[in-house]
Amino acid sequence: MKWQWILTPAAEKQLDRLDPDLRDRIIRRVDAISENMRDPGIRKLHGGEGYRLRLGDYRVIFQIDWGKQTIVVTKIGDRKDIYR
Repeated sequence: MKWQWILTPAAEKQLDRLDPDLRDRIIRRVDAISENMRDPGIRKLHGGEGYRLRLGDYRVIFQIDWGKQTIVVTKIGDRKDIYR
């Protein structure tokens, strides 16, 4: 079963600022994890709530609502800046 995924307004702005090729790659990958929540690239964040998805030098930070089967993307950015 495919999960629904949504972007917060902040994540949407961060996504809009990226190169179109990278933006498409991120969208395809988030869409892929919405179909398979057992993706090996998903890791639980240490010291905080949420999960991260690694795409090269970029990270997608998201929350999972297991009850509603929704992925809420909260941050998208370069790995050197995303955890601040």
